Amino acid sequence: MEIFNFEFLKEQFDDDMVCIRDILDIFLESSDSTVFSLSRALTSKDEYGLANYSHKLKGSSGMIGGEALAAMCLDVDMLCKEKKFPEAFKKAVGIENCYYELKDVIQSVLDDLN
Repeated sequence: MEIFNFEFLKEQFDDDMVCIRDILDIFLESSDSTVFSLSRALTSKDEYGLANYSHKLKGSSGMIGGEALAAMCLDVDMLCKEKKFPEAFKKAVGIENCYYELKDVIQSVLDDLN
């Protein structure tokens, strides 16, 4: 499993680099606030927030090929659905670091596309 599967994204958008650049920019812009909100939910032990933001991040990271982050968020999302919140909070601790690792890789790809 990769942090960022760029080949997946290129397949999804038929190698349209303008579209890919726009998609990645939108992902980074929207995901920063989602990760911030997820972090606040972790700090305050907000079960609803954890479920909501991990689910949102799962979908958006999966759509752009952020495999590791999507998998991590899927685990947390499933635990939340099963009402296993203590386990979900433990698993969610690594999401922020995984996101920033993905963000760095995406930024590098964007720099190469410019």
